[in-house]
Amino acid sequence: MKDICGTTGLACTRCNPGACGSRYNVTQKEEKRMEMNKIIKMMQSEDYRERFKAEYWQLKDRYEKLKAFNTKIEAAQAVRRPIDPWEDSPKTVVEMPKHDCPEWSLKEQEAIMGNYLHILEMRAVIEVIDLSEV
Repeated sequence: MKDICGTTGLACTRCNPGACGSRYNVTQKEEKRMEMNKIIKMMQSEDYRERFKAEYWQLKDRYEKLKAFNTKIEAAQAVRRPIDPWEDSPKTVVEMPKHDCPEWSLKEQEAIMGNYLHILEMRAVIEVIDLSEV
């Protein structure tokens, strides 16, 4: 059975999945895998602009994951603090994520990665590199 765009098989690889009306719904995991495969190809490009985009998207992905992790740590710490100073044991709603290194180092890493991301975005504007999509 062919998709509307003409491809055969489960996933539409020639167009944006779902945009062509294909009958296959791509899961987030599959979409992420397809995105990473595209980034790997970009990293191997002869064009420095493609390698630049790949570097940017890899950094952005890792930065967002670290930021989300740090937010979970911060939220877990916030709910452990007693709201009522007379309360003996605070109610924990958010579980503390497992981490082996000090929280200050994770926050510092997030800040440095954020600055690096900003530098890449500034360069993209200066060098007219479109970072809007992978």
